[in-house]
Amino acid sequence: MAILARSSDQCSFIWLALRGLQLKSVLECGANCKLLVVDPRHRGLLCRGVGAGLEVALSVRPIKKIPTKTMFPITTIGYMGNNIYPARAGEVLRAVILKRREGVSISASLATIIVERIFDGVVMLAFVFVNLPELAKMTDNRDSSATYNKSP
Repeated sequence: MAILARSSDQCSFIWLALRGLQLKSVLECGANCKLLVVDPRHRGLLCRGVGAGLEVALSVRPIKKIPTKTMFPITTIGYMGNNIYPARAGEVLRAVILKRREGVSISASLATIIVERIFDGVVMLAFVFVNLPELAKMTDNRDSSATYNKSP
């Protein structure tokens, strides 16, 4: 029930935010956009999206060869779903869209998503364990440099 209430709240806010939007004008503006003028943070997000599209295209390649150009919007829609829907439902949304557009089975898509999440977890653990010795040095230095007030 809470998920349903949250979803209805989100839909209401999206409707409020987009109620006066003229989609044709937005698409024309996007088509005329010059990438060099775009804020560097947004260029970084665009590069990340293309990189993620490439990653997904490579992970799906044993099932079906899909170009990065096709995977970029599908991956971006999945990110949008993760930001809007609860419980990382964007991953499921990505699998459904991949099924509709490219004919890749949902179970195969979800399997690649699970493998991606496992690799993400392994990389994060590697970051932690590789940096633990440095963290230990930092805490040792902090403890040894601490001065205590030894008042009588």
